[in-house]
Amino acid sequence: IDARAFENPPEQSRAWLAHQLGAPDFTTVVADLDGAVVGVATAVRSGGRAGACCGIYGVAVLPEARRRGVAAAMTSQLLARAFDRGATAAHLN
Repeated sequence: IDARAFENPPEQSRAWLAHQLGAPDFTTVVADLDGAVVGVATAVRSGGRAGACCGIYGVAVLPEARRRGVAAAMTSQLLARAFDRGATAAHLN
């Protein structure tokens, strides 16, 4: 999904995503539409001077599924989870 949506070589997407899967501060969601996976998005937790934060990255939706609310749904789900877990700020990259 990531490689196709961002028009990157699969190896480049694999390198970007490999360390995130299963890492404790990362949450990845996928979206399906009519039974087919069409999107992926990732949130990463961080803390520091700003307090508990959530960054949303790599929101990718296949071209044929765009303009149907898929990205918004994934982003909303990740934000809701982050705020439920104590985040007080978030940003979308």
